[in-house]
Amino acid sequence: MNEGPPPPYGLYLHLPFCRARCGYCDFAVVTDRDNAQEEYLSRLLNEIRFWGERIEREPGSLYFGGGTPSRLPLPHWQRLLEALQRWFAFTPEIEITAEGNPESLSDEVLKGWRALGINRISVGVQSFQDRFLSLLDRLHSREGALEALDRIRSARFKNWSLDLIYGLPGQSVADWRRDLAEALRLEPPHLSFYNLILHPNLPTTQKALAAHTPDHEEIQSEMFLSAVETLEQAGYSVYELSNAALPGGECRHNLLYWTGGEWIGMGMSGASRFGGEEFANPASWETYLNLWETVPSSPPIRARRPSRESALLDWVMLRLRTARGFHLRELEAALGHPPPEAFRSLLADLDRSGHLRSSGPKVALSPKGWLVHSEITTRILRVLAIE
Repeated sequence: MNEGPPPPYGLYLHLPFCRARCGYCDFAVVTDRDNAQEEYLSRLLNEIRFWGERIEREPGSLYFGGGTPSRLPLPHWQRLLEALQRWFAFTPEIEITAEGNPESLSDEVLKGWRALGINRISVGVQSFQDRFLSLLDRLHSREGALEALDRIRSARFKNWSLDLIYGLPGQSVADWRRDLAEALRLEPPHLSFYNLILHPNLPTTQKALAAHTPDHEEIQSEMFLSAVETLEQAGYSVYELSNAALPGGECRHNLLYWTGGEWIGMGMSGASRFGGEEFANPASWETYLNLWETVPSSPPIRARRPSRESALLDWVMLRLRTARGFHLRELEAALGHPPPEAFRSLLADLDRSGHLRSSGPKVALSPKGWLVHSEITTRILRVLAIE
């Protein structure tokens, strides 16, 4: 029986270089290594060759994250993309995303990216209000963000996204609505809106804890629900609990993460899920450089095959992040048997309480359900006997 070609997978390349670390950032970044970009690039090229020699399928997406990818000089971009196109078969339809910050998205960078085939840009705006940008230790201003977004549109990028953060110290619901209104005025094809995550011992975390009020969680919930309502009224589909898009503007690469797809992550901290296995590069600069100093004959990082319980946990948790959710037939196939009656009883309870979008064979959380995504996931896993 012909099952057709396998679904496309994604490639992720981590470019860790930043001018300064933002106060809320917990990613693998370096702020004092611009003079070592050539050394890092050589390791990425080794990694690209290693995987390109072993994977014959065509990738459906390529994503450059960071860090601040827009800080990388254009000659380095040219070498990376030439190597990727040499070792991986790119189709004309491939989605190629590069992240950038407003202060480094110059006309020269944007023109160079277009010439090299990059067709999607994700911009870390975070806020259009200078006091919140200062609180987050961002290097751009409101005016700088608006100018960068104007340059993107002038460069005729049809597919671009901007990020916003809510739940900031001292931020009111009215402040958040102003940021949303400013963003929607620009009509971005895609918009990501993230709740501020308080990582331990980071500057923004300390500011947030100092400004914490008893109604903090209630305010954050109102901000989230306000965002969903505002975006949907403006014609956006909130297709994942932190992402919205105009028709056709969904990020194909990120959908792989939420729908059980496969990807190869390269560079510092690059994580992969491929061929039923999971593996990740070290987040340490020195360890990564040593690991990929040459092109190895076998994978230099240890892979693990997730347990059935772990795989099912991810299956449920990630799909419930999406507006599509999952169909009961899909769940039965993942389990290998029909779900127990207790599961259907739980769905009925969630439907009555307004936590589901609709009843029937499709299971998808409503915005109210997304607010308690973790708790609902735990309840579902418990009745499915997956913990």
